Amino acid sequence: MIYDVRAVQKEGDYTDIMTEYSEELFAAALAEHRPKWEKIQDPEVNYSFPIPNTTLKEAFNTIAEKHPDKTYIYYRNHAYTYGECNLWARKIANGLRKIECKKGDRVNTYMSNSPDFVCIAQACFKLGLILVNSNPLDVAYDMEYLMRDCQAKVVIADEISYRAVCDALQNIKNGPKYLILSEVDATLVHDIPQKVETLKTISVYGEEEPQENISPDDIAVLQCTGGTTGIIKECCGTNRAYFARAMAAREFYKPVFPPEDTDKFSIIVGLPFSHAYGFSMGIILNLAFGGNMILTDSVKPSLKEVLEKIEKYKANVWPAVPIWLKLLISEPELQKYDLSSLRSINSGGVSLPLSVLNQVEELTGIMVNEGYGMTETINTITHNSFAHRKPGTVGIPYPNIEYLIVDQEDGNKIVPNGTAGEIIARGVCVIKEYWQKPEETALAIRNRWLYTGDIGMIDEEGYLIILDRKKDLIIVSGFNVFPREIDDIMMTHPGVADSCTVGVPDAIRGEVPKTYVVLDQNHRDVTKEELMDYCNKRLTRYKIPRIIEFINIIPKTKNNKPDRKALKKMHLA
Repeated sequence: MIYDVRAVQKEGDYTDIMTEYSEELFAAALAEHRPKWEKIQDPEVNYSFPIPNTTLKEAFNTIAEKHPDKTYIYYRNHAYTYGECNLWARKIANGLRKIECKKGDRVNTYMSNSPDFVCIAQACFKLGLILVNSNPLDVAYDMEYLMRDCQAKVVIADEISYRAVCDALQNIKNGPKYLILSEVDATLVHDIPQKVETLKTISVYGEEEPQENISPDDIAVLQCTGGTTGIIKECCGTNRAYFARAMAAREFYKPVFPPEDTDKFSIIVGLPFSHAYGFSMGIILNLAFGGNMILTDSVKPSLKEVLEKIEKYKANVWPAVPIWLKLLISEPELQKYDLSSLRSINSGGVSLPLSVLNQVEELTGIMVNEGYGMTETINTITHNSFAHRKPGTVGIPYPNIEYLIVDQEDGNKIVPNGTAGEIIARGVCVIKEYWQKPEETALAIRNRWLYTGDIGMIDEEGYLIILDRKKDLIIVSGFNVFPREIDDIMMTHPGVADSCTVGVPDAIRGEVPKTYVVLDQNHRDVTKEELMDYCNKRLTRYKIPRIIEFINIIPKTKNNKPDRKALKKMHLA
């Protein structure tokens, strides 16, 4: 079979190429892998099952109507029930409808973790509005780009983000119609063309459940990513994809949450909801479990607070990142908390050193389980099973998803086990498309397979090992940072003639950006501190280079591209 795929040669230049693809070949490869995977799967878990035609609205309403008095959220020493949150979500939804939001409109949020954000998300699900989930710590430059790109009708901000949001909105006259504030006095906002409301002022238009015809195939969420290309894109996740993710998690956790225990699911959420990992683990999973979530400060995350809340509320699932686990084993003061309620510690974002994994398990007596995924798959592609975990790997396919390893050139040939290649995946959880980016979509999703850009291999037992990234993506404490974005900003400084950013190892964050700079001959007096301050005003905090080094010339490859490998070697020398 011949398929026409659009391949990006360079920005603004798209060239059609013909790629050979054989469904029979790929099916045969999957058939070869399945017997190995079946041997190391959890016996309680169904790894392939149909997904009900359920929308996110229906899933939440079912739980809220069945258990209205059950605690849904713990936040700042308060408990909020499903009934209370459902009522608040209805009020917000009716208010959004009153200001003429209709199905398919985009609601761009810049919110830290709070019950308000959870209820805003549920309100969007009730109306079929598309939630554009964004980082409240973004700078105005990034916010403005996203508001324009997603064509937001409404922007919602809180006390953390509203100043930057207002700076962005001042430059957009024909964009969003409304700014809605959470826990911020509207009189503090001036000189923007949008109408300003608060959640309280729009929540007076009725408590009834809004009626809207929503399909499982309707887009529910736009979650931002750069993928592996560095171009900011919004991943279009449908109701079906997100509910499939929730159902897959309920299956995956059966060894520690048997069916009679499902509603006892209690997750500590120290990760920001604006990140795909936090949003999925916190809000989405409970649509299938009907449990509760415990929220901590997501703007200035504190491991101490996370551990205190685990002990206080007896959380039993902890989605962690390696930086927290490294701190846990290195600081005796953090080891005094009772974590015995935990049934599972998940580690994601970046790889976890085996020595850290072993020390955490020795300290806590709780299994630490690593997985692998990306925003385009609503987080999870593979995960180690509970019964057959293999440290140093990211496990086997998650329920209802499949993956293969293909050649890195064309991506149409299956490579042998033990051979490095690009990881591709398919399943109900894979995104529908990138928002209004057909070329990027065609490049990433081919013949229903998502080409991840990550390099891995399958070992002799069937476990997936992550080896590298196809592109030069830097992962800082679990956040994707794209060298091109930093270099683009750096190159706008009049004193910079050339710039190249690479990721370098960091004991705490995993990796940090290091930027090599060639100064313009007429601006030799520019200092590293000046450039750091320049970036600080234009880049989100985790994207700012931690190291700047002046260099006479950026080394180049044979194709006259910046030689990042050479720069990394220079750093390590």
